[in-house]
Amino acid sequence: MRNLALVLVLILAIAGCGGSGGDSSGNPAATPQPSTRDVPGYRMRVTAIDRPTPGTTAQMQIAIESLDGGAAPSAIAAWVADAYQVAAVGVTAAPVPGQVGKFKAAVPVPAALNADAAVWIRLTFPDGSVLEAGHDAFPLKKL
Repeated sequence: MRNLALVLVLILAIAGCGGSGGDSSGNPAATPQPSTRDVPGYRMRVTAIDRPTPGTTAQMQIAIESLDGGAAPSAIAAWVADAYQVAAVGVTAAPVPGQVGKFKAAVPVPAALNADAAVWIRLTFPDGSVLEAGHDAFPLKKL
């Protein structure tokens, strides 16, 4: 069942369903705006604390909310890329002390990126299952 959920998440990520920061014209938001994506049983929200620019490290805040009382992820990883990379490792997000479901990560932003670059998030659960989202969910230009 989890494999079916992962396939669904990947299809949704590629299809571009979900919301993001910025205004209705597609212009980036003037201040950090969270981008949100619902995946089976969870809501992921990513906010750039500082403007991500190529060749730097961007500070990101990641919020994970269970929508159906499911288990909390045992690991959260984040990375920036032009397209989905199956073998991407990402950086591990650390819990924010005293804030349930909130994490922070210093995410390296590659120097060479195209306009479609995005933050990708991977949730790994204690049973080994994985949920991932990115691309249209968390476009770098709108964080």
